[in-house]
Amino acid sequence: MRDYFKTRISQMLNMKENEKLTFNTV
Repeated sequence: MRDYFKTRISQMLNMKENEKLTFNTV
């Protein structure tokens, strides 16, 4: 169960990083 949350959090963080990157490039 903890692994599931770990992956979820990492995915959320990655999405935020991607949003930052796309926002910066625009």
